[in-house]
Amino acid sequence: MTQYIIRRLLQSCLVILGVVTAVFIITNMTGDPVALMLGEASGAEDIERLREQLGLNEPLYVQYFNFLADAARGDFQDSLRFGGFSSMEIVLDRYPRTIALASVALFISAGSVSPRNICKISCNSCLILLPEASTSCTAMAPDSLIKARSRSSCCMRCRY
Repeated sequence: MTQYIIRRLLQSCLVILGVVTAVFIITNMTGDPVALMLGEASGAEDIERLREQLGLNEPLYVQYFNFLADAARGDFQDSLRFGGFSSMEIVLDRYPRTIALASVALFISAGSVSPRNICKISCNSCLILLPEASTSCTAMAPDSLIKARSRSSCCMRCRY
């Protein structure tokens, strides 16, 4: 069990690293953030000063490792779209509405499923045929299988 948990944690770390890498690549493919922030009317020295300040004049691999280090510390810098606001501040501002929307979706989806449908799904996917006395698919012993049982009598609890 401990090995399973460790393996899943390592897999989660790899997924997080993949997502962070994808975010970095996508944000770098969208264009020049300095041009977005300053506009077309800015001079060359203003552009160069802002590039230096943001660290965009460094090679791409240095920018990536700086991005990883900042993300590990939870520092997501200021938003390029909403200038002057921290990215984390914007996310936390929208978080309560996101949770409310997700909760409503969960209750709607949970309310639309009846226990009978859940049992139908589990019985139709059950490949083990039960003997007469057994009450569930998990109570099966390999030597007590009988071949004459039909698939519709798989789950004795729901009588499907």
